[in-house]
Amino acid sequence: MLTVMFPGQGAQHKGMGSHLYDQHDDLFKTASEVVGYSVRQVCEQGGKQLSRTSITQVALFTVNAMYFREARNSGVKPDFLLGHSLGEFNALHAAGVFDFRTGVEIIRKRGEVMEQADSNGGMFAVLGVNRDIVETLVGDHDRIFMANVNSSEQVVVSGDLDQLNLFKSRVESKNLGSVVPLNVSGAFHSPLMQSAADQFRDFLSSYDFQPPKIPVISNVTAKEHLGNSIKDSLVQQMTSPVRWEESIKQLANRGPGIYLELGPKNVLTKLNNFILPSISSTRIL
Repeated sequence: MLTVMFPGQGAQHKGMGSHLYDQHDDLFKTASEVVGYSVRQVCEQGGKQLSRTSITQVALFTVNAMYFREARNSGVKPDFLLGHSLGEFNALHAAGVFDFRTGVEIIRKRGEVMEQADSNGGMFAVLGVNRDIVETLVGDHDRIFMANVNSSEQVVVSGDLDQLNLFKSRVESKNLGSVVPLNVSGAFHSPLMQSAADQFRDFLSSYDFQPPKIPVISNVTAKEHLGNSIKDSLVQQMTSPVRWEESIKQLANRGPGIYLELGPKNVLTKLNNFILPSISSTRIL
């Protein structure tokens, strides 16, 4: 069983996937036509532009797509697909739910509404603290939420920045573990993104999606996407936790397999090796 995985925001960096640019430059050209600026130039130059959510998401979606095309051309045939947050859109594109141009249009809108959402929001990674303890501490705040359940001891919380800083102080004063602010512009994957999710739902209503040709695991349910509920799931993803650990364990329960990460860095490969050290998880450089 071969599962292909795509990383989400946070994996981007200057020059990401640069060895693929020339042979897949048509993807850059298509993306640039949609957004009105040179996506290749953004990837090559990095800097402040690549740290903006609305631009980062388009750039990373495009580079992830290059990795998948390269792998497919090399004979890679996945049995399952999944992606972390933004990466889920790459998984759906790889499954034939929508074409590349449509994917860029959708990601551009997603990035725009997320960037425009609550400016006093943020996300903090909580490391070395058991998930249940984190959940208990989060429950003491009315504007902090579990955002990414990546493993039993790597959770991302999302919410109001003032409350997040109080949460960080509390965790560190008790020597429970470390809390690291993430370089994002909002409280992603939390109820504070509801206004963005409403706008995204309206935008998606004009698109027709195809049923997946390859099973895709949903971030929201940790189960296979159903064709008639994909749009609702993608909207809900904006306000719900990414259930990565559960998704990987569900796939592992189906039997032995290889987990192949397609995209910059090896964030998901490292997570998988922590979740289930016995599984074979790798990435294409």
